[in-house]
Amino acid sequence: MAVLYAFLSSLSMWQIAALFGACYTLIAIAAIPLRHRLVGQNETRHHEALDAIFSAVSSLYAILLGLILVAAWQNFQDAEHEQIDEAHHVVTMFRLTARIAEPVGGQIRSDLYRYAKLTVEDEWPEMDTLFEESAGQSTGLSEIYVVYNRIWSNYVAYAPQGIHEQMIWNHALDELIRLSEDRRSRLLDAKPYLPPDVWRLLFAGAVLVMVMAALFTVSRRGLFAVTSFALGASIALELAVVISVDHPYAGQTVVEPNALRNAIFVMEQLSRADVRAYRIPSLLQDRASDPKRP
Repeated sequence: MAVLYAFLSSLSMWQIAALFGACYTLIAIAAIPLRHRLVGQNETRHHEALDAIFSAVSSLYAILLGLILVAAWQNFQDAEHEQIDEAHHVVTMFRLTARIAEPVGGQIRSDLYRYAKLTVEDEWPEMDTLFEESAGQSTGLSEIYVVYNRIWSNYVAYAPQGIHEQMIWNHALDELIRLSEDRRSRLLDAKPYLPPDVWRLLFAGAVLVMVMAALFTVSRRGLFAVTSFALGASIALELAVVISVDHPYAGQTVVEPNALRNAIFVMEQLSRADVRAYRIPSLLQDRASDPKRP
């Protein structure tokens, strides 16, 4: 099952539909002699008995497939919202550091900027393998984890001066807690959502529906081939949609770190607009070492 899932995940929806449709059509046409032998000459009564059973089975399978697709899509949307929330917390913390005394404020801003950059450029491309490689206990890439821990250490060790700074620090610490929650959720979601037993049920149901459909007899083989291909392709398309959204960070449809990219842009713009309040020491060093960098 894992090998089949990995193979289908590497294909586009249209490739899966064409593959399933063609295979099912060939098998259904090849089984015509066997079907005539099983049905005999009384095809009308055979169709009447089979039609009721086929309608019930196909309806149950359609309901099951629809419910699973809704659940998988909801999980995909949750993963999208997690990275959006993560980016919001990074930018909010970055803005709040303007009222934290130096050099702590500058160090936190540098680490927040570096955290976002490393997450987008290094960690995100590895999201589809982080969960498997760590047996479900990933803390992300080691370099990002060091930066993340340093942000925590700076906040915990900092002693606010005055009531106003204390209020800002409390708000920033609350944002950091929420950032940590979203990061943990993102790393835990870096795996397929549906368990293997559900996939076995989906594929078994698809096979059952297509086998029962193949028991209907049609006098014209061309028409039978067209209808068989349409049935196989339609079921394959629905399964392909479920596969594409089942793993938020792998396959043809993935969650992109657009919100974090925007967070990086916002931090750079703030640093350019008000260097005194939002100075990023690491970014200034990069610009000094690279004169072509804006």
